[in-house]
Amino acid sequence: MRVRILVNVLGGLVSACAVCAPGPARALALSADGRLDAWVPLLIGALLLLIIAALALTLWRLVERRRLDLERLRDFASTASDWYWETDAAHRLTYTTRLIGRSNANIGKTRREIATDAAAEPQKWEAHHLALERHAPFRDFVYRMTGEDGATRYLSISGRPFYDRQGRFLGYRGTGSDVTERHRVQEELRISHERYDIAVRQAGIWDWDLSSNRVYYSPRFRELLGYEEKVFDALTSDSFKSIVDPADWDRCLELLRAHLRDATTPYSAEHRLLTHDRGYRWFHLRGQAVADGSGRLVRMAGILTDIDDRKRAEARLADAIENIPDGLLLWDGNDRLVMRNEAITRMDPEMAEFLEPGVTFTEFIARRVKLGRIVQALGREEAYIRERVERHQNPTGEPFVQKLANGRWVRLREQRTREGGIVSTRTDITALKQREGELISAKSEAESANRAKSEFLASMSHELRTPLNAIIGFADLVRSCLYGALNDKQKEYLNNIHHSGHHLLDLINDILDVSKVEAGRYELYEEVVDPVEIIDACVTLLDVRARDKDVQVICAYDDGVSRLRADHRALKQIVLNLLTNAVKFNLPGGRVTVSGRVEPSGGYAIAV
Repeated sequence: MRVRILVNVLGGLVSACAVCAPGPARALALSADGRLDAWVPLLIGALLLLIIAALALTLWRLVERRRLDLERLRDFASTASDWYWETDAAHRLTYTTRLIGRSNANIGKTRREIATDAAAEPQKWEAHHLALERHAPFRDFVYRMTGEDGATRYLSISGRPFYDRQGRFLGYRGTGSDVTERHRVQEELRISHERYDIAVRQAGIWDWDLSSNRVYYSPRFRELLGYEEKVFDALTSDSFKSIVDPADWDRCLELLRAHLRDATTPYSAEHRLLTHDRGYRWFHLRGQAVADGSGRLVRMAGILTDIDDRKRAEARLADAIENIPDGLLLWDGNDRLVMRNEAITRMDPEMAEFLEPGVTFTEFIARRVKLGRIVQALGREEAYIRERVERHQNPTGEPFVQKLANGRWVRLREQRTREGGIVSTRTDITALKQREGELISAKSEAESANRAKSEFLASMSHELRTPLNAIIGFADLVRSCLYGALNDKQKEYLNNIHHSGHHLLDLINDILDVSKVEAGRYELYEEVVDPVEIIDACVTLLDVRARDKDVQVICAYDDGVSRLRADHRALKQIVLNLLTNAVKFNLPGGRVTVSGRVEPSGGYAIAV
């Protein structure tokens, strides 16, 4: 406005100068004596020019100040965390001092078209749209969109409508800011509050004001103990002692006082507390004392957890461990003893004083070795300690045996637990070792007796065969009728003597063969034999027995082989035994097939 006034003033002065300029018709100035003075108009013109120049300089200064103000405003807008925007009457973006989105393609779009949460939050956008249609100002409207880097951004905008001189609505102007980080913090805070609410609802929380000695118990705390609020408040109005098991109270106080003396370590204690209708149950109390700025403890808060089921399970497990016959040791990840059962001391009473909780395995084994309690370590104590510790720290689960100085034998097995510790089991196998020794001794005696028997029978082969062969020979001689004719009864008796003698000779040969095999003195008499002839002979011998059991014996063998080297009697006995068992254990109407074929290796295979 001020610039426009100056321009109008300059225009009027120029017109006045034109009127007062010297010329033939306008030099009307009067001198003192009434004459026209030609210099007066020139002076007036010069004065007017000076005024015009001063006004022009003022106008330039105003324009320059306006330009500087605009640059200053532009710099502020470009460096501020907020930016400025403008939309038209249809709410389409027409101007912004900062790029919104991935490119300038968002110019000409409505805010709803740019946002990425319009479909997810329709009620929020509908309310915003109604406010825009009413041309109402708005503040801190937050929406989600995709930033220049492709990441999700949250924007907060405020705006006011603007109009022309006739009052027509032209659009909105306003500011915007990126509130992504604030939204992230708010979201984390919301999640944290939700977690806290869940913890409060699920855990029994207690908060002790040390200054007033008043304790707050959450509803869940009372619920875990089964009390109604009024009953619980009456029980604990004077002290928490009324619901603590009297056997645990002294330990409860000791742990509590220790924590209040040194609050660097959280308070943790397991006590039995009196419930409303289930008697005393195990609970775990955890807490932490808090100090004020001067270091004085002002409050202590914590939670209560029901661990009765766990305690009962631990008791059952401990009872089971105590009742197993094997000794059990549990070492932690630092190789320190955590627990042992009583079977260990029953196995070796002296170990009770060595195996106290907290002792390391190296200390335990070194003490045992130095006292001479392990037979395998005698004379090589240091080497045995190193080997035993190495084996203990690298368990394989494979059992190994250890002999103790008191004459007992122990079988040990060590395995790694999931927590990194080691569980070791010890089984007393002294009785087993004694039985093992007895069995070894008995086996040795039996083997000696068997060898003596075999050697006796092998050495008696000639003495047993000689008289039997003589009987068979005399019978055959008489059967030949060289000393006269025989009647039918005599022939029958001689035939019985002949067949029985040969049968008995075969039995003796079998016994002697077994004895020779056991004594390692069996000899094969190899000769060229016909395997087909041997198979046929065996089938012929079993023909009557096979017919009696209604079993069919079928021969199927290659005709290409007529000779092979073998012990004739041994081969025949093998085939005969196989066929006899096949017929014996077959079913009526069954079938036995005996086959012979040449193997690719050049041998001959007989299968029944």
